Amino acid sequence: IMMSDNDIALFTHWHSTRFFDANGGHEFWVSEIKLADVSGTGGNIGKILIANTPIEARLRFKNVNRKINSIAKLQINCTLHNYYQNGFIAQLENISVQ
Repeated sequence: IMMSDNDIALFTHWHSTRFFDANGGHEFWVSEIKLADVSGTGGNIGKILIANTPIEARLRFKNVNRKINSIAKLQINCTLHNYYQNGFIAQLENISVQ
């Protein structure tokens, strides 16, 4: 993998990637992750992220059986290249859904 000092290889994982509905705390698990041109429906996917270059990221969730107006917490399980033992959870809170 060729990367500059500011580029990173990011891997996302289905295990522990989920969101919690702000209305009742219902939990929903991811069914598909897409990072730019790479997508998958199980396990993990990886993408080299080029410094200062935005990408489109898309997460689809399974069994969403209610109207979601707000997400209390979104957790995305991640690791960086060569740091599998040092994974982390990227967490976003209070997301408005339109």
